[in-house]
Amino acid sequence: MPADTRAPWDPPEWLGDPVATWLAARAISDEPEVQWTFPIFVWRAVAVSPTGLDFGYEFLESWEETTAALLVQRHVHESGFGGSFNLHLSFGMRVFDSTLRSTTGRLALPEPSEHFRGRHWVSAVAWDQTKDEIVFPNSWGFRWGDGGVGYIREEYFNAHVDSVILNRPTWMGSSPAMDEKMKTLAWRRGTPGQIDQDIYAEAWHTPNRIKAKTVMLNDGQHDIRRRMLYTFAKGLPFDIVEIREGEDLRGRLHLVHDLQSRLSTATELWVPPSSRRGGYGTYLLSLAEELASGVSSQRLRFLLHEADAGELGRGRATAFAESAGLQWTWNSTSLPVTVGYAQKTIPEDNL
Repeated sequence: MPADTRAPWDPPEWLGDPVATWLAARAISDEPEVQWTFPIFVWRAVAVSPTGLDFGYEFLESWEETTAALLVQRHVHESGFGGSFNLHLSFGMRVFDSTLRSTTGRLALPEPSEHFRGRHWVSAVAWDQTKDEIVFPNSWGFRWGDGGVGYIREEYFNAHVDSVILNRPTWMGSSPAMDEKMKTLAWRRGTPGQIDQDIYAEAWHTPNRIKAKTVMLNDGQHDIRRRMLYTFAKGLPFDIVEIREGEDLRGRLHLVHDLQSRLSTATELWVPPSSRRGGYGTYLLSLAEELASGVSSQRLRFLLHEADAGELGRGRATAFAESAGLQWTWNSTSLPVTVGYAQKTIPEDNL
């Protein structure tokens, strides 16, 4: 595979025009009239494209996970895989008066009297280990910050970053196929079980095939496509499944399996607005239970992101889950930013 010469801070080509993608993200949110939406809608807008399954997104939960991902991004890029062949990180954060006025780009914790100015979304492009800060290009022009570049440290990150999303190619990168390739490379080098950065980078481009089947839904033929991955941060089995009718996305499921706790968590179960009330959410729910049963999970959990918990979204999600026999627990978390989860026990005869 030829090396990609794009710099890691360049917008990946699969994002398309950033402004157009941002407008598309607002259009598929439940509140398109607001000026800002959660970053998850950007990646949902990418997923709607015909090549949606080629890219997956997952949530990171800490400064340590985020900086580790930026180190991998740099190493993979130095090995010749940039742009679409690499990781891409973005985060949403709360900003204040001092953020807008910054002449250095370094975000300082706000004073108690400072006004909250809203949420903002940026791409993270590097971790400066010497200064221990994440570097991000801002969209506010070259007069802001350090010539348009900003820096965030752990203190501000922990206090005011409320969403970190890692987007990655799924036809390559961390997967069962890549895992087998790394084991083979380590064995050939005479160091079985020892996976270093060079082995990781060499195995990065290992092809990860789609598993597909055709089903009839709503009197029409639909393709069910699945890719099996590992999550970046914890290395857990990670299924991405989508329903397509022709090139049109009807629904998407992200399911992470914690084999030790026997819990499968749907970090994403999303049906585009134009496809709702067509039974696609119910079908994805049945697929989630089937996949969870396949790895002997005893519980199935669905996260409700704050992005989907507005006046319209929360009621819709609550009714859908309760109609499927799931019980709600309301407890907000900050990374990822959720308001609760719905859960059910998987019947023993399904295991």
